[in-house]
Amino acid sequence: MNKKEPLVMEDIKEDGGKVILKVAGRIDMSSATALEKKIDSIIAQGVKDLTIDLGEVPYLSSAGLRVMLKTQKQISSFGVEASFEIINVQPAAKEVFDMTGFSDFLVIKNKKIEEEMDYSQPGANEEE
Repeated sequence: MNKKEPLVMEDIKEDGGKVILKVAGRIDMSSATALEKKIDSIIAQGVKDLTIDLGEVPYLSSAGLRVMLKTQKQISSFGVEASFEIINVQPAAKEVFDMTGFSDFLVIKNKKIEEEMDYSQPGANEEE
């Protein structure tokens, strides 16, 4: 029997109460519950500014989508000062977000590409 690798999660607290949750591994029916519990524990600490980094998530199932939707609802219930975003989504997972329409209402950003674009602007580092 082939044992699946467990989902690896690390939360990083930043100034101002923001938390970035880095996730690595497949988010499927067997791992989505662990992710949901981790997010619930972060929110229970009063976190209203949450970013989930999916840079090391090669696969996202409908169970993972459900967790993202639930998280969006929880965070948005805190009001306008709250923030939830998903970053560094790999192409296969991004396709799932797009095909289901979740990318229409979730904030999904690719920070690595945006940072590269900022530095590649012609004249960005030139002194006049």
